[in-house]
Amino acid sequence: MEIKVDPAKPDIFRLNRNQSILYGIPPFQYSLQSIRYNGKEVKGYFGKGFQGKKVSLLVKPTVEYTEAEKAKGYGSDVPASIKIKQEYYIVFADGRVENVRLKEKDIKKLFDSDQVKEYFKNNSLDTVEDLNAFLSFHENSEF
Repeated sequence: MEIKVDPAKPDIFRLNRNQSILYGIPPFQYSLQSIRYNGKEVKGYFGKGFQGKKVSLLVKPTVEYTEAEKAKGYGSDVPASIKIKQEYYIVFADGRVENVRLKEKDIKKLFDSDQVKEYFKNNSLDTVEDLNAFLSFHENSEF
């Protein structure tokens, strides 16, 4: 797999398919891993977010490619596009894996408690840093 970290620079990096190597590409360290989610194996490069004893966060970049389309009638051509999206997986100490979005309702449903509801009265969940902060809060709480 090849990646380009900064679109403004010509540097392209090739990632080796060796599971013991960590690649530091800010803001995460990526490694080749395999996890089980909903009875299926999910393989690929995962970034390591928050790492605790109760929960950990894995972030998997996925690429969505859209083909170019020729104009129809008087319309304009639509160029091909590539979007990189992130999938977030919370791994629990018991081995359970849950896929979540950066949405408060997903987290409230997964960690159903009064402490979580109280946490989100004072904090928002807009970025992966916010999710890391919540997981750190969860790690240090007694729920």
